[in-house]
Amino acid sequence: MGKYGTFSRTILEDSPVAFYRCDDSSGTTLTDASGNARNGTITATGVSYGGAGSLNQGYEDNTQMLLDGLTGDLVSSTNAALVFGTNVDYTIECAFFMVGTLGTLIRDDTGSAGHIPYFSSGGFVSCRAGGTTASSSVANTAYNDLLWHYMQFVRRGGATPSMELYVDGVQLINVSCGTGAVTTKWHLGRNGTLTGFLNVYADEWSLYNGALSTTRLDAHYRAWKTQPAPSTSMTGVG
Repeated sequence: MGKYGTFSRTILEDSPVAFYRCDDSSGTTLTDASGNARNGTITATGVSYGGAGSLNQGYEDNTQMLLDGLTGDLVSSTNAALVFGTNVDYTIECAFFMVGTLGTLIRDDTGSAGHIPYFSSGGFVSCRAGGTTASSSVANTAYNDLLWHYMQFVRRGGATPSMELYVDGVQLINVSCGTGAVTTKWHLGRNGTLTGFLNVYADEWSLYNGALSTTRLDAHYRAWKTQPAPSTSMTGVG
């Protein structure tokens, strides 16, 4: 029986279309914990299972997956709920721990007009939505510090959208972006249908078919970051 703590309850309050906890211990099925049964796929030959996850909370059954940077990636369900159309708002979140050099953390299969929530461009942390790329002033090595970090990406605004990128609750990018649709599926740890894999620990990957408010984004990050204090007393019959 799984343990459900502050973080998982907070995520589920916002009805993700898929919630991949990266707690699978074998096989090629990436289990969806959202309740929607939108399971994804694990490239098992390039993925190592287990080890302490990003939460480090006794209240959560939490492990992670290590992607080897050569062949390993995680692939979302191809369910239509994860294929965000033209002008459609969406949100993606993920915990990551860099091992290799930052490339593409998450990407859809659209190609040159694709959607890439977090990647390196010109030596800086960048993001892309619908063919529009934006770079922050943060170096692409800023999070190569052997620590877990929490990434949040939002496309917001419908027909005149903007894209927002947050890492550890800090907004790095907020600019206008393209309206183009997402196609087929998302990859974590690979540059979509193109070449290039990322050597990274991955955990707690969630996707939403709407733009979460900044209040809810902050709530998710704080729930991920803050370990709940255990109760100091117990009642009951011995």
